[in-house]
Amino acid sequence: ELMVFDISSSTNPVYVAGLDSDGSTTGSTNRTINALLVNENELYIAKTGGGTACSQAAGSASGCELMVFDISSTTNPVYVAGRDVDSSWSGQESVGVQALLPIDSVLVVAKSGNNTACEQAVGLRIGCELVFHSLVTNLSGNFSGSSTLSDLTVNGRVQFTEAEASTTNLIINGSLLAPSVTLSIAGNLTQNGIFRHNNGSVALIGENQNLTSLATTTFFNLIKQSNTPATTTFGTTGIFVTEGVLHLQGTSSSRLKLRSSNEGVQWNVLPQGSTSVSYVDVKDARNSSSTYIDCTVGCVDRGNNMNWTFTPVVFGTGSSTISNHSGGQIVDAFNAEAATNEPLLAFRLTPETGDATVVSVKVNLTGIKHVSAAQFSNIRLVIDRDNNKQYSGADTPVGGAAELSITNQSGYIIFSEPFSATTSLNYLVVADWTTPNNGSFMNVSLTPADIHVRDEAGFHALFGDIVQVQHSRNNRAGGGSSANVGDAPPSGAGTVSGGSNPGGELIGNQPDYFWPSSQSGSWTNGAAAYDQVDGTYASTNGVDNHQYTNHGFIVPGSNTVQGIVIKLELSGTTGAGTVDVQLSWDGGTSWTATKSTATLGTSDVVYTLGAPSDLWGRSWSVGEFSNANFAVRVIGNPSSNTVRLDAIQARVYHIAGGGGGGGGGAI
Repeated sequence: ELMVFDISSSTNPVYVAGLDSDGSTTGSTNRTINALLVNENELYIAKTGGGTACSQAAGSASGCELMVFDISSTTNPVYVAGRDVDSSWSGQESVGVQALLPIDSVLVVAKSGNNTACEQAVGLRIGCELVFHSLVTNLSGNFSGSSTLSDLTVNGRVQFTEAEASTTNLIINGSLLAPSVTLSIAGNLTQNGIFRHNNGSVALIGENQNLTSLATTTFFNLIKQSNTPATTTFGTTGIFVTEGVLHLQGTSSSRLKLRSSNEGVQWNVLPQGSTSVSYVDVKDARNSSSTYIDCTVGCVDRGNNMNWTFTPVVFGTGSSTISNHSGGQIVDAFNAEAATNEPLLAFRLTPETGDATVVSVKVNLTGIKHVSAAQFSNIRLVIDRDNNKQYSGADTPVGGAAELSITNQSGYIIFSEPFSATTSLNYLVVADWTTPNNGSFMNVSLTPADIHVRDEAGFHALFGDIVQVQHSRNNRAGGGSSANVGDAPPSGAGTVSGGSNPGGELIGNQPDYFWPSSQSGSWTNGAAAYDQVDGTYASTNGVDNHQYTNHGFIVPGSNTVQGIVIKLELSGTTGAGTVDVQLSWDGGTSWTATKSTATLGTSDVVYTLGAPSDLWGRSWSVGEFSNANFAVRVIGNPSSNTVRLDAIQARVYHIAGGGGGGGGGAI
């Protein structure tokens, strides 16, 4: 509905671009454009009414009766903002805008008639046939130093007349013309409208700052330089363009972290000019330019980055070894109350070839149940100087501030500040935490691949085994009994309508057994089999199957698998029927032979299938226990009743390679 022609030749207008009324270059919506208005580099479009919601994203803005395009490039008009006919950003009222008229700093909007009462509040102006929008507000005076602006929200059209200004949080809902030299932002930037950089710089001067953009935000220079620990978080809904310089810099001891607002989803930067990036810690960053961002000075690649060049890993001739603490591994600590300076993991690092530098240490967290990052604080990596597996005043903190992340059933702790390693020493990962919930569970491990050591010749080859410990908080009696704590359940629980049948045997929460965290198939309420709530069931009254995956096993690559055990807490609505179990090693393509339970009763009973020396009819490799490969399938065999699965767990028995079981323990 909108077409752009090159009229530099009055006798030969040439078509150069087209846009649909939804704001995209490929849309097919059917909305008539009634009027056009050009104001500086902005094109205002008035459209017929449409009942769909107004949107700030190109391709879904059909419901915006008033639209604004950036026409600073005459061959590429870009949709930047829209208003519904009721003057809101997201309304879905349907009255046409017929005419537009600028008068000084005001835009007059004329609309079709509507008998709804005219209101003066945004979102209620559907009945106002004549609406006045502010076009320009000039901000003049000193806005830096002691006169720094606090939070600034731009709703109309605002422009700075001074060369420099400073704000805390900046929210742009309308149009902002930035200062010509520097706009300093100490807080967050939320860009929902139009930002014009005016060939100036935007300097991010706060510590932890968020940048959010609904569509495209174009800076001239974007600068973030920090000498203290800081994180800049970028939203994933827009593109951050720099036409001049993209300058991002931390220090060797305090790298600037660049993160996504949605972990695992890439944030998008498009540098069209030069880049200057050093001492940053980058994750989930997509560079949409064809020119790579050079990040070879002190940068850390945390993964899921595109079109970035990081320091090549050059291996020298050195080597280091990780092993268990010389005093052995720490004990399960979750059964304690709230803890201070409590060890989570103990290990020993030995630089085999002389003095070296530990660049980073990543501790893996897997099989997480009922544990959140908010429960932990003051996490440190310390040298255990007195070798007693406890934090004391003689112990030396290293590695800098910890980065903790927990998402669903997995996470990590990263220490990324380099420190010297000159001799074989014991280390502890210590933290403070609140009292864990009953049923809390977490595997903590360190592998040779997750610790990086280097010397002058390059990075070390790392040797050793996986160092690991399991923490859990159980509500079971000592000795592993499956009995409930306290008195027996009250009589009369029996079968309860709606699939609830609390009571009977409980599967427990032994650290050696792993819960799944994903499920699919034909049973009803499949996730109830691992919600760790007694009396909520996955169930079926037919010969249906259901798969359980993502157990979070940790099996060292050199170990030999000895056996597999599956535990199921089951009952039936009547005392009849059975459940079959099969195992897959290739993500559900192939399955082992079937093992079956005994006939079910009406109260929960824990059934154990397999044994420490039972391989279910095949030879297993370590890689087949990854989350992507290992699956457990349950098949219902009811007998005119409903079979119910309250809980399911799996255990893998394995020993260290090279013979005997010393050091290999079962998980």
